Amino acid sequence: MATTTSSMPGTKPRQIILTLDDTAVLKDVKTALRMIRGVASLTVSRKKNTYYGTPEFYSDLDAAEQDILMGKGVEVKSEQDLDALFA
Repeated sequence: MATTTSSMPGTKPRQIILTLDDTAVLKDVKTALRMIRGVASLTVSRKKNTYYGTPEFYSDLDAAEQDILMGKGVEVKSEQDLDALFA
């Protein structure tokens, strides 16, 4: 994960999450990212994703799609609507 920080006062740092299929290129990718102006830090996560792409994930995704098709979705048009939903 590369974190970029702006030298502009009052700006928030942003993160970019990059997933590599081939870990053999990790060293080259890290070197290239460090050469980019504005990259403040670089962290490599060894945590394996245990949910996305699993049968459980696709089952949950299918269930959510069925809920939407049956009209069980929620429409949020404003920040106030969102606040009311979680109040």
